[in-house]
Amino acid sequence: KRQVTKEKGFGEVGAEDVVDTNPGWMRLGGSLVKDSRNYGELTLEEIIQHSSNMGTSKLALSVPKQFLLDTYYNIGLMSDTGLNMAGESSGIFYDRSRWSEFELATLSFGYGISVTTAQLGRLYATLANGGIKQPLNIIKSPQQTGWQGQPERVISEENAKAIVQMMESVTQRGGTAKKAAVPGYRVAGKTGTSRKAVAGGYGEEYVNIFAGIAPVSDPRLVTIVLINEPGGDLYHAGDTAAPVFSSIMGGALHMLVNSFIQSTRALLAKFGIDAPDIRIEGLTLDSRDVNTKTAFVAVKGHERDGRDFIPQAISLGARVILAQTDDSQAHGQMEMRDHSVIISLYQLPSMLSALAAAFYDYPA
Repeated sequence: KRQVTKEKGFGEVGAEDVVDTNPGWMRLGGSLVKDSRNYGELTLEEIIQHSSNMGTSKLALSVPKQFLLDTYYNIGLMSDTGLNMAGESSGIFYDRSRWSEFELATLSFGYGISVTTAQLGRLYATLANGGIKQPLNIIKSPQQTGWQGQPERVISEENAKAIVQMMESVTQRGGTAKKAAVPGYRVAGKTGTSRKAVAGGYGEEYVNIFAGIAPVSDPRLVTIVLINEPGGDLYHAGDTAAPVFSSIMGGALHMLVNSFIQSTRALLAKFGIDAPDIRIEGLTLDSRDVNTKTAFVAVKGHERDGRDFIPQAISLGARVILAQTDDSQAHGQMEMRDHSVIISLYQLPSMLSALAAAFYDYPA
């Protein structure tokens, strides 16, 4: 592990490098930046997990000012989202010729800037898309009226995936938003608890945000929850926005999975095969990804033969295995092995696209 310092060349921070946040506070130009407690040395993941103002401040101050500001512009927090809707705000950001260290530090954890939920949603969609920023749409349609921006890579795929994986720790034990977790799914996200701006500074009312991505293994959905001026004694986003996010994202994921659930019988009936009625939720070519709800597709590849991994798939609980056979007479034959049914399919590789289309309602 290496320690990140201001003198260290910027752009060299690795996932295992640490930032020294001791003693949990620092003064910049007479103003105070602090954490809720002294976290000591933190990795990048731990900075996100604990929502450390000290950690993000030290990272922000370790890079050139213009690099930091350009990053905000590039990821879309200073511009409209491409919705082309009348009245859309581009947020509020007052650029200036001179920035104090305190202003740059507080910018790193969300002060000195105001963004819309749409802008925040596009940022999280960019992370979910592997670092590619795209304009938002209200209606999913290939034909859009008005000018549309082009997809643009603004974060490397490696870094985008690393950030998402780090944000998963926020919803796990020790994170600031355990209440955002969705049972049965991997969820990544980040809390935001900030005072509302008033004339001359910040008031006593709060805005709470939880923004998240799911499932982490194959991102499909982004949800942003904003609670304006939460009532009662709880004013941290982990207690207010996080459980609302869990409810919304959980319901959406359930709908998404239900739209994919099919039975083996319905799937293979389209190919003239009378198969058993076993409910499955996915198809996979990787025996390591198999579970009781997925069908393992065993085909012969250039270097490896997927049929050699049938025993592994069975041991992992696969109820259904679609296996390539080179014998046309064996097409549609079934074999029970332990708790699994193995269905032989002639010329299975050429059927893969059609199988995916029949199952997911779109071609692979």
